[in-house]
Amino acid sequence: MKILICSQNEAFCRRVEDNLALWQEAFCICCETERLGRDALPEQEGAICFLDLTDAASYIYTPRDAATVVAASNDAQAIASYRYHPAAFLRVDFSYAEFCEAMGRCHPLWRSYLRRLELTFHREPVRLPLCQLNYAEADGRETVLNCAGAVMRASTSLGKLGETLPSPPFLRCQKSFLVNITAIREISAGKVVMADGRGIPMARARAQELTEAVRAWNAARGTEVSVT
Repeated sequence: MKILICSQNEAFCRRVEDNLALWQEAFCICCETERLGRDALPEQEGAICFLDLTDAASYIYTPRDAATVVAASNDAQAIASYRYHPAAFLRVDFSYAEFCEAMGRCHPLWRSYLRRLELTFHREPVRLPLCQLNYAEADGRETVLNCAGAVMRASTSLGKLGETLPSPPFLRCQKSFLVNITAIREISAGKVVMADGRGIPMARARAQELTEAVRAWNAARGTEVSVT
């Protein structure tokens, strides 16, 4: 996936790159980033271009099958950006949550680049995006996968599955469970409460490591998960 940053503002470029790194980690996706000068034209199809209007060229060509995310520092710039037919708008000092919302509007361009698990579900092949896996539970030599809206079974052990998953966002909270940080609702009284309400006990040996990882994850993104 190609991400283009059209700006001469170092602070803006770094903000996009830093937030993109956090977003990639959460969504388990790999992107390639390129900075462009003010006179460069982002002509690559399939690319997402972050266009800083504070120093943009008078005309920016956007090819088909691409998306432009415009960043403006005032209302006049935001109104003028309509001529670029943007997929999303951002303030130049955008937050991580605002960045995620903008990327969400570009979903058709990056969804095919998500890392996936190859599974068989009801005798049909399934390519499950890793970001949809909330937590996994060991069941003998197999693993039960609790996903967004479905429960699947993988014919591999939790240990082998864990070796293929990026960490973070996937962490072991005990011998029989592996959790996705993005699906944790809270950590309290020695257990991890997931988005579906299930409470998973934490092993004492892993409690401090998991708690610190969740706190660091939240701090980097400005998100909140109750940790008590």
